[in-house]
Amino acid sequence: MIVVVGRRGLGFRRSDLRAAGAVGVLDAGANVLFAVALTEGLASTVSVIGSLYPVTTIVLATIVLRERPRLVQTMGVLYVLYGVGLVTAWGGA
Repeated sequence: MIVVVGRRGLGFRRSDLRAAGAVGVLDAGANVLFAVALTEGLASTVSVIGSLYPVTTIVLATIVLRERPRLVQTMGVLYVLYGVGLVTAWGGA
């Protein structure tokens, strides 16, 4: 709507569009795999593991952008991984 009204392009380069398309395909694939995992496995384990995407953001920021995680972020990641271990160990009970 903004492009039509403003009659201006959004200023994307072709490489930006390819990267955005790849992210979209990977995101859609992740959603499909999550849905399949929910139907085939334990919902408690799959849901907890699926909720780890903030951990991925912190790890990627550390690796790609060379950011230093704050103490609260590091502790959060450790607690989440500990919780996943607990749910996995006792998920079938």
